[in-house]
Amino acid sequence: ELLVVDSIYRLLDVESVYDPLRLEAFSFAKQRDYSNDLTPQFIANYLRSDLEYETLLTRPPLHLHGGDLAVNGRGDLFLSEDTISENGGDMEAIEAVFRQYFAAENIHILSGPIGNSAKHLDLLFKIAKPGVILASRAPAENVQSDSYGRKLHKQLSNRLGNNLNYIRRNLPESTKVIELPMPSL
Repeated sequence: ELLVVDSIYRLLDVESVYDPLRLEAFSFAKQRDYSNDLTPQFIANYLRSDLEYETLLTRPPLHLHGGDLAVNGRGDLFLSEDTISENGGDMEAIEAVFRQYFAAENIHILSGPIGNSAKHLDLLFKIAKPGVILASRAPAENVQSDSYGRKLHKQLSNRLGNNLNYIRRNLPESTKVIELPMPSL
């Protein structure tokens, strides 16, 4: 079973942990304000020593942006095209790392945000729980925007549409996809 800890850009989200033992470990880390790169180590140590829960702490040899990796607990791993290019572009080697370190069965590459923005998938796509995906729907076009704004809107709409089509085509039909409006650009 995989537990991904990202404490760099946001506080630990204790409510998203389903296993009571791991919930206790996250609560422990949150109470002690472990909100840095060592948080996974503290949680792993607590699970091992205090709760006698077998854990293995790994740090894959990849550069990953916070918010640019999502797993659904069913063997599917999602990341953006940017993660592929920032790790050398060798898809075979990158897939091997994700299979080895994350036990990924299916690796899905989605289009991340465009323009001068953070390249995080979680701005466009989020796994709410196993079997439920939240996906951004393009905002209404602002007819008063300049040509750059209209071009950005068109590109974003295309990316969001392509991601949505990809998800519906490549995940089981039982996966519920909920489209949410994205704020205007």
